[in-house]
Amino acid sequence: FILIRYFFAGARNEIKLLRVIAASGAMGGILAIAQRFTSLGANVLGKSGDWLFGSFGNPSYFAGYILLIIFFTAILASRERNLKTKIFWTIVCLGEVIMLVATSSRGAIVGLFLGLVAAGIVLLVNSKNSSVRYAGIAMTVLPIVLLIGALAVYFGPGRGSVPGLLLGALLRSGTAETRLIIWRIAIDGFKEKPFLGWGPE
Repeated sequence: FILIRYFFAGARNEIKLLRVIAASGAMGGILAIAQRFTSLGANVLGKSGDWLFGSFGNPSYFAGYILLIIFFTAILASRERNLKTKIFWTIVCLGEVIMLVATSSRGAIVGLFLGLVAAGIVLLVNSKNSSVRYAGIAMTVLPIVLLIGALAVYFGPGRGSVPGLLLGALLRSGTAETRLIIWRIAIDGFKEKPFLGWGPE
């Protein structure tokens, strides 16, 4: 990263760097999709199963990688001056978001929402341009509303509805529920012995 950053120093070269990052992420995503629906690389990479992971060997690793690429591609799309190029990289960014969702990695999906909120706050604080500030407000408020709505559907009475079933499939609800049970047990244990905790003797 240090070498790449050195050789791509300067405002014009930063666009080149972002293009290299976005293109490499897109190629990694294409490999993951090809592996999911074909036998490409199955002997080397392992069978993909229901979730995307490409050459990473694990959906969570691929999700963490593609999460960073999404934000780099979004920055690239915002900095491009040519409208057609801007639209192209925006479509690539949305495709990367779909790939992130296809990994079914809860942490990375929540990370995407929280990253959007953090980016929105940065835009609000650092920019005096009204249109950029409106974008910052949207990036701050919309992800929070969507996340709260999704949690309300998933844990509320609407869990049996179509959106609730889709969320359950997306978030691999079996493992989600077991983790929630473990977290509740951990919280109860902390309440009972908050200083020394539980353990041998």
